[in-house]
Amino acid sequence: MDFQQRLLRFVDGEGHGTRGIPVPLLDESLAETLLFRIANISWYLNRYSLELNFDRGLLSRTDFIDLARNWGFDGVQLHNAKGGPGVCLSGESDEVLKKMAEQEGKRKLDIQLDISTTSKSEIEDVSRVARATGTRVIRCYIRTGGTIKEILQTAVDEMSYVAEIAEKWDQEFLLEQHELLTGYEMIEVIERVGHHRIGILFDFGNPVAASREPLDDLMVMREHIRGVHCKDVRILGVEGIRAKLGVEMGSGHLNLEKMFFDLLCLGSDEAQVRFFAIQMVVDYLCLCNRSPSESKKKVFAKRNPSDTALPKNITKRALEKRLEKERADAQAGFVFAKQIVEDLRQLLSEYLDDRRSTERAR
Repeated sequence: MDFQQRLLRFVDGEGHGTRGIPVPLLDESLAETLLFRIANISWYLNRYSLELNFDRGLLSRTDFIDLARNWGFDGVQLHNAKGGPGVCLSGESDEVLKKMAEQEGKRKLDIQLDISTTSKSEIEDVSRVARATGTRVIRCYIRTGGTIKEILQTAVDEMSYVAEIAEKWDQEFLLEQHELLTGYEMIEVIERVGHHRIGILFDFGNPVAASREPLDDLMVMREHIRGVHCKDVRILGVEGIRAKLGVEMGSGHLNLEKMFFDLLCLGSDEAQVRFFAIQMVVDYLCLCNRSPSESKKKVFAKRNPSDTALPKNITKRALEKRLEKERADAQAGFVFAKQIVEDLRQLLSEYLDDRRSTERAR
């Protein structure tokens, strides 16, 4: 049985092709390494997966953690500054935050934090919240305006201060490629900052908004990727304008199989990618922010945080169904992602069984 061809068919997904990192030769060492990493994946639920439920007051942060626990996740990613009482973390006392993080009497999930900025005051605040909750991993992204050159310089300046905070408090900040910067520009920021506590969070769909192929940017940023946002998107084109639309996992244009495979392969002795977070954003629409022909002098406006919109005149019943669907999409996305990994595990296990059977027969 030609297992190398089976692997190539697996990473081809549904005819997407195998862009990204070249597929390595399958041998026992690679199979055993990947099987170990698959068995030890840490799955997180990102709060954007249930953003509409949060916005309508149907979830508190404790409810969200309970849902993630019931669905089988290992951890959650909470946003530091979004939401009202019982949701937003920023205004809470250390005592309240510590009690929330303890999850007394329940299976304890790890907590990571999100913040949609790299500004000094908010970085200092999220670092405080992280200390109170025992959090070590914090996601941030660049949201400033200006030319690309100006944005990159601001990013380096702000992330250099972030690195000081991270070093002082034994924390790790992951910079997300959030819909504007290309993989090459992300690498420029990370390498100019040059600090071991600063890494990259790779989002499956975000490179599309910078007019990049996600697997190409994964390859460009591969040495610095430490965590992942798992989602699926459709790539749209209307009258020359490119856009990405969040869709149910498995119904979009991304080669999810190749992404999981490449990410699991990162790292030599230990897995470089330490968590996979489900971030379902069905119906989230983002127009591309970049085009190959634009001038280097183009000025980009400061962007707002991501938001999944609802129709303005939506009926009460339609809203109820949409909120129910959001929960179903998050759970189904998790099931779909785990099935991809299970299919890879099955292939690798069969390969090792075949190799060992052959050796015994000699």
